[in-house]
Amino acid sequence: MRYLFFLLLIFVQIHTSFAQEKTLSLEVKNTSLISVLNQLESTFDIRFSYSDQVISEEKITLQLNERTLDDILKILNKRTKFNFKPISERNIIILKKTKDLHL
Repeated sequence: MRYLFFLLLIFVQIHTSFAQEKTLSLEVKNTSLISVLNQLESTFDIRFSYSDQVISEEKITLQLNERTLDDILKILNKRTKFNFKPISERNIIILKKTKDLHL
């Protein structure tokens, strides 16, 4: 009986943690990246660190449906000229991608 109770308790904890993961639906066309980042910050309670000079002119078009923060960061990594690197649970640094030079 204890074993069954223990398994049930683990299942409830796992289910609860998945249920609490936030998602975001977002559709933007030719919108400033800074505006999108501001929305991500308020939705997911995170902070981005970046150079205003580098990001300020960047525009993006996205159509996202119920995506997690991790999913969105992967999409932004692919669709922009920036790398989005988490440095802690709530802080993400944005760096301009550099070309690898292989000699």
